[in-house]
Amino acid sequence: MQYEGRSVILIIVEQCNLNCKYCYESNKRNRSMSIETAKSIILKEFENYQISMGMLNIVFMGGEPLLNFNLIRTVSEWLWTKNTIVPYQLFSRTNATLLTEEMKAWFVSNKHRFTLGLSLDGLNYVQYSNRGIVLNSEDVGFFTTHWPQQKVRAVLFRDTVQYLSESVLYFHEHKIPFEIIIGEGFVWDKNAVGIFENELIKLSDYIFSHPDCEDIESVFSIDPLDAYPRLKEKVLHLCGRGNNIICYDSEALTYGCHMLSPICIGEECAKKIRHDWEMIDKVAIDSACSACPICFQCRNCYGMNIKVSGDAFKWASKSTTCLMYKALARVGSILVLKRYDSLCKEGYQWTPKDAERVKKALQIIFIFPSLLPVQLGENE
Repeated sequence: MQYEGRSVILIIVEQCNLNCKYCYESNKRNRSMSIETAKSIILKEFENYQISMGMLNIVFMGGEPLLNFNLIRTVSEWLWTKNTIVPYQLFSRTNATLLTEEMKAWFVSNKHRFTLGLSLDGLNYVQYSNRGIVLNSEDVGFFTTHWPQQKVRAVLFRDTVQYLSESVLYFHEHKIPFEIIIGEGFVWDKNAVGIFENELIKLSDYIFSHPDCEDIESVFSIDPLDAYPRLKEKVLHLCGRGNNIICYDSEALTYGCHMLSPICIGEECAKKIRHDWEMIDKVAIDSACSACPICFQCRNCYGMNIKVSGDAFKWASKSTTCLMYKALARVGSILVLKRYDSLCKEGYQWTPKDAERVKKALQIIFIFPSLLPVQLGENE
């Protein structure tokens, strides 16, 4: 599912049946949204809709949303009876452990108008270590069969980062669309980052010898060409989804996004920030990060900033994921240089854009040192 347009997030349940090691929802509680509240929220969004908003993406979120499956089913079926000109789509993401045959039958019968995504961190031993559960191939196949374009979301955690390449190749070889998310809210130390770098090198070697693997290439999300941005010309969005987003909790209170809601940052912080969250995007960048060439490729989440430092404008990534993004930029730049070297041998004629990309790739490799463990570095 693409999130172009306005995203309307409904936190329909604030509980989860799992206890994932990296979970940032540290304020779960026994509270759920009522069906009537969900309906009233959607009606309000329809009433306030403007064509400039584009698609209305209605997202049922938790916790684990299937703990309130009755709401998902009832509200969706009610919505489908409405005669509205507002373009909308329905989405939810699940850990899949609560899916019953009844749920599966309902989702399959409505797969053309409801997208169900899967959270899956990788191979079984990765899943078990991170989440304490294992999904079999039939569980995963349910999603890839009925929503073949919807990417599985895999969160990278420091305890299992050594299995990144193995998990990515598993996804690739089994034709499971995926996206890798670097886990946030905890420190990635140099040892874990070094392991991550080595895993990226394995993937880059695979890409270089297997040209048709765009899914694996998506892991290398930092293009050297985007490095060294002109800060004054850069418009900083609230987060990766942009500013056209709103989140409702079970009481229909609104927040800038899910990460700024009580389930993530607590009642007190959420109450304080909900009244002035719209001004957050007026602050361009944390001054401690302004000199970094990839400052705008490094993910910034204001809710995570509050969780880690208590300050929405002090980037949490500086003390948590900074080295991970530098490793990603470094190995991605090496891959870029290898490609241009190969193209030159084939007689490729460079453009000014190519020259700029290569120049920036060389600069990144120079200023971001390798963190490979010594024994790995000696074998390079």
